[in-house]
Amino acid sequence: MWLEFFRFDLRYQLRQPLLWLSGFIFALMAFGAASSDAVVVGGAVGNVYRNAPMVIVQFLGVFTVIAMFIVTIFMAGSVLRDTELGIADMIFATPMRKRDYLFGRFAAGLVACLAIFVLVALGIMLGTVMPWVDVARIGPFSITPYLWGFAVFVIPNLLLIGAFLVLLAATTRSMLLVYVGVIVFFVLWSVAGVFSRDISNEWLVVLMDPFGLRAFGRMTRYFSTAEANSALPAFSGFILANRALWSGVALALLGLTLLLFKPQRPDSGKRRWGRKTTLASALPAAPAQRSYRPRQPSIDSATAWRQCWKLLRFDAVGVFRSVPFLVMLLVGVANFIGGASMGGQMYGTQIYPVTRMMLETLSGSFSFMWC
Repeated sequence: MWLEFFRFDLRYQLRQPLLWLSGFIFALMAFGAASSDAVVVGGAVGNVYRNAPMVIVQFLGVFTVIAMFIVTIFMAGSVLRDTELGIADMIFATPMRKRDYLFGRFAAGLVACLAIFVLVALGIMLGTVMPWVDVARIGPFSITPYLWGFAVFVIPNLLLIGAFLVLLAATTRSMLLVYVGVIVFFVLWSVAGVFSRDISNEWLVVLMDPFGLRAFGRMTRYFSTAEANSALPAFSGFILANRALWSGVALALLGLTLLLFKPQRPDSGKRRWGRKTTLASALPAAPAQRSYRPRQPSIDSATAWRQCWKLLRFDAVGVFRSVPFLVMLLVGVANFIGGASMGGQMYGTQIYPVTRMMLETLSGSFSFMWC
């Protein structure tokens, strides 16, 4: 039955204009990065061919990080769509297995996201053959770097991101909380990258990166220009260990999703902690009947200001007590602590934590909220 879910959801995904619009934007970014130095994606190309194998693989790996926020729509949305449309009860009432449901939806979202990266690869190919590109910076065409990049970076990274997103969607049943989880994951990855700069243990640094970019950098940092123009690193050592570790984490997340997913409404069934709240106990008690004469309200500027203050206080309390706000606040504080603790040097010289430096660090710590 999983194949039926896969076919239906894949047809639905491929008909969405947002999928092709996202793919076009990413392909345009890849086209610009491959054809001009004015567009930089993940660092400058350097003194190598613009279509060097190392450059192509690095482009594909960096785009898996950038696409994490776009992939959320297609991976987590496939699990939450039935709940948002109000047809989850009807689907879950049919004789099906949740394994087929989750695997079919997950596989369809994965294939749809792969379509975006196919467009990215086409953008890189077209960018390197434009007439304004210096022919001395273009090497012979080879399909091997694209296949290597998909096999080593794109598919494993999409598998990991998708497993993480599906777990969040299946347990929270909220797209807002899924996006909060993505932001938390991205910020923690960035903070871990800052702290790992001074770690002397290379294996620890490499294994901490879920996207494998640091492993690729360690394997190619001593490449000469000739090697970068014609060769790829061997699939062993750092890259093999990193890919094996995080592919195993992705499979573990999928297994955890299958274990925790409940094919029913979020407010029904047995709770994991505490007693189940019934509808009768949740409703407030009916107030005692009292006879009173309605008072004629006075509509003036003072009444308008009181109403404005009441609405402002009500909405502010709702925002400040909400889980997404508190989570993003804690993530911003953690990001600030990491940036402040690692910002004690400038060009190798020790600096004091003066107000100007702390304000710059603080303003950059919450910049992820504008994504």
